[in-house]
Amino acid sequence: MAISEVSICNASLLYTGSYRIQSLTQLNSKEARACNTLYELSRDSVLEDHDWGFARSEATLALLSDTYSGWDYAYAFPTGCLVPRSIYDGSEVEGADPIDYEIRVNDTFTQNIILTDKQNAVLIFTAKVENPVLFSALFASALSYKLASDLAVPLKSDKNMKVEMLNNYYTVRGQAKSSNSNAGSRAPSESSSFTRARL
Repeated sequence: MAISEVSICNASLLYTGSYRIQSLTQLNSKEARACNTLYELSRDSVLEDHDWGFARSEATLALLSDTYSGWDYAYAFPTGCLVPRSIYDGSEVEGADPIDYEIRVNDTFTQNIILTDKQNAVLIFTAKVENPVLFSALFASALSYKLASDLAVPLKSDKNMKVEMLNNYYTVRGQAKSSNSNAGSRAPSESSSFTRARL
């Protein structure tokens, strides 16, 4: 069975001893309403928690005209970026070391920007992956425990259950991280298989 938002939510509800749901839009179901409110926050927090291979993306950053003290270049935050992981100079040859950067809000407080001293900056980042079909099985399992922890108080008023589910999350997340690491990785390069998009 394909991983879906509903299947992840139903696993979480099972862990908390709650009723299953058919969809996240069941207005007459307190379980569905709770899942609909908390699922995205739980998912994004687990995505932020590690550099997951299935969510790793790359973009050549778009240069901004703004200037900021202490840095030579300002770049726009790429669309779909949840967490920046590292920056490379796109003009350098294979094996280039990551470079220093800073995430800051722009002067109008309307968007995040990326500051660095390098031109042609390429960002490796964790993307906001919304399609659960792309999740690994262990990631989905970890997410179900994180969501169960978030659901424990609103559905069951049980703080002990919240702690128990969170501990289960940490355990499965560790397994998922090990599996992710075993999948292998290498530093990006000019011959990288990533598709670079100027965002």
